[in-house]
Amino acid sequence: MTDGQMKVIINKILAQDGVPWRRTFSKIGRPRNYNSKRFYHGINLLLFHAMDYPSPDFITFKKAMDENIKLEKGKSIFAVAWIPKYKKKDNESPAMFEDRKKHGKPNYFGLLFHNLWNISNTSKWDEIKDEKVEAQTIINPQTIINLTPLQFTLIESGKAKCIPNKKIPIIGMPPKAHFDSLEEYYETFFHEMTHATKNHLNRKYKDEADIKEGYAAEELVAEICAWLLCQESGISNDTMINNSASYIAGWKARIKNNPDVLFWAMIEAEKSLNYIMGRKNAK
Repeated sequence: MTDGQMKVIINKILAQDGVPWRRTFSKIGRPRNYNSKRFYHGINLLLFHAMDYPSPDFITFKKAMDENIKLEKGKSIFAVAWIPKYKKKDNESPAMFEDRKKHGKPNYFGLLFHNLWNISNTSKWDEIKDEKVEAQTIINPQTIINLTPLQFTLIESGKAKCIPNKKIPIIGMPPKAHFDSLEEYYETFFHEMTHATKNHLNRKYKDEADIKEGYAAEELVAEICAWLLCQESGISNDTMINNSASYIAGWKARIKNNPDVLFWAMIEAEKSLNYIMGRKNAK
């Protein structure tokens, strides 16, 4: 991805009123793949939400060509895919390396950027624009907490906090009754769970030697990941969203001056999301 492409994405996100990564998708539904009907998550969920489209469906160039669907020129957007990357080990023969590439675990996952078109920017739109959008499957927020592979010790605390110990992080949470709503409780819990993944994922912003920069970058990761988890669990609460907009507003100037921090936070938030949800590509 070029610096110019990243700048376009960051500018589209920051151009939205308020804080775009804290909104819901109540108007058109959650973004999904047009062909598979699978919902997007992670970085793509955040990127697509910064765009204003009348449809939640997106299609790839290949699928459009396969189905003889015409695409509007200049209307594509960037999307992200995690691609397994393999590096030959010193003690690994060529045959063993090829076998591991087919059946084994990759060394890491890299990012691949490709183009998608919203279905409203294709010749298919007039045919399907009146169809109803299938509702997404949501996961109870308590189920996410109960089933996460992330190990942590939960304690009752006067305020929400996380001590991200290397082995077993400690999450402190006030009782549910201290929150204005269950939505606010779970959004806060998700925020602290994200902090608890920091040492597990070896997360460190490049300028973390500067305490303020490191703190702001980590908080942004937690805000975005908490929002992603709220999307997974169908949480929508206007008060919570407004509070979060105020919470992040002080960082907007920093992000504009250093857009790299937002993109870094988006990538790290998806890693945390996958770790908490027990999905692959967490690292």
